[in-house]
Amino acid sequence: MTALLTSGALVGGIVALIVIEACILVRRHQTTGIGAPPSVVLPNLLAGATLMLGIQLAVWDQIYPGIFICLTVAGLCHSLEYRNHWKGSQSD
Repeated sequence: MTALLTSGALVGGIVALIVIEACILVRRHQTTGIGAPPSVVLPNLLAGATLMLGIQLAVWDQIYPGIFICLTVAGLCHSLEYRNHWKGSQSD
């Protein structure tokens, strides 16, 4: 398990699944109109992907600015997600 984590295969596989999920959800919404719009789904998925990248950088003992950037991007994505939810609840 340690070799899988340090090689980057585990995190790379998870990020690949996140990308596939994003493509499926966006395509489904575009073709059928069913499901949440991409502006709601993508910030959450991007936050997850950048957090996974931050974990991988930490496992690889990379410099802290890289990890800090990943955490900052994830935080900004979550802020965008919360803002979208607040806007949606105010319009009801």
